[in-house]
Amino acid sequence: MREYSTIVDIDVVIPTFGRPESVNNTLRMLLDQDTLPRRVIVVNQTPGIYSAAPEVRQLYVDADLELIWINRESANVMAAQNAALLAASSEICLILDDDIIPPADLVRKHWERHQDGKGWVAVGGQVWHRLPKTDTKQLSLDLPNHGTSPHLQNMNNDLIPGGPLVGCNWSVRREIVIALGGWDEAFVGSANYQEADFTNRLICHGYPFVWDPSIWTIHLRLPSGGCRIPGSKLFPEWTKSTNFFLYKYRYPDDVPWKKVLIMALRAGPLRRENVIRPWSWPSAWASFLKAWWLGRCKARNPVLPILALKTNTNDGVVKMSK
Repeated sequence: MREYSTIVDIDVVIPTFGRPESVNNTLRMLLDQDTLPRRVIVVNQTPGIYSAAPEVRQLYVDADLELIWINRESANVMAAQNAALLAASSEICLILDDDIIPPADLVRKHWERHQDGKGWVAVGGQVWHRLPKTDTKQLSLDLPNHGTSPHLQNMNNDLIPGGPLVGCNWSVRREIVIALGGWDEAFVGSANYQEADFTNRLICHGYPFVWDPSIWTIHLRLPSGGCRIPGSKLFPEWTKSTNFFLYKYRYPDDVPWKKVLIMALRAGPLRRENVIRPWSWPSAWASFLKAWWLGRCKARNPVLPILALKTNTNDGVVKMSK
């Protein structure tokens, strides 16, 4: 069994949907960290999947690292993160995607940045997104910029106080998220503007946060699953555009209407799968109008306190190992 010299007060949080193979690979790679977190919490929203792979569970037992697995019946990225928050107990929660290649120092660097004396409430890092034509086998931790594009260009490689909190690689002080009511579950479907909403709430309360380009990970950006939720009976068409309008009406000065409409249209009725199917046009446009109306309505509602995590057969916690 590998010996680890340091364990830090961080819980790693991984929401997952439709990617059982990918999340198991990510769990394996987290065991290669040079500094381990106290526990790893997976919030699974994939129907028919109820635990990590048996060999992965055994690896965590052998490493004496706690793996908590939460099964949720309905998929919502913000609800998944809230469920993990309630299951966590460490000072810091590190939120990661289920399709990443993490360098060995990822957990350690997040922890060190939180301990630098600046009082950061949240720390964001660089994300190297795989380019569509790059095979995943071509990606390399030694050359993270090979076959990828950076989420944020930063030529000087400087810290950016108040910088972005990029989805799939950011950490936050757990008690602060709870105090702010958690992540807003009104944001539904595909991931758009959820982190920006949380960032705005941090700013409104005067909490300092920072973006650190030296803390990075490679994002596989798989074409299905995760936050790439399709329009279906489980995730209706209106969920593709609602978040744009919700954010616009809640923070009217942040994003111009022209940009909001372009993004909402491209995500909704002008999305390729709708455009090439003329029979879907009436439904797609009706859903777009519904998304606009729902976004406006939801923007008026405050973020409510996190409810206690329910434990039942459909939405419960399964603790795998310690």
